[in-house]
Amino acid sequence: MQRWLVTLLPKSWAESMEKESKEWKVICPCGAKDTIWDIGGIRWKARAHKKTSYVVCRTCGEGAWMIVKREFQDE
Repeated sequence: MQRWLVTLLPKSWAESMEKESKEWKVICPCGAKDTIWDIGGIRWKARAHKKTSYVVCRTCGEGAWMIVKREFQDE
């Protein structure tokens, strides 16, 4: 989905989508954090904080309902 949207959207939108998706993190119960973008997701123009999503952790390999929260890179 990411590649498809990146090719269809104007370059500035695609860059904004990637940048913002990288600000959203999933936090595994094992303590590992990953960005939504790096796990293949998109979170762009989203407002809700501390949502949960089922994700398979790339560190421990376990699937779990993980907290999704925004962490600004510039702050």
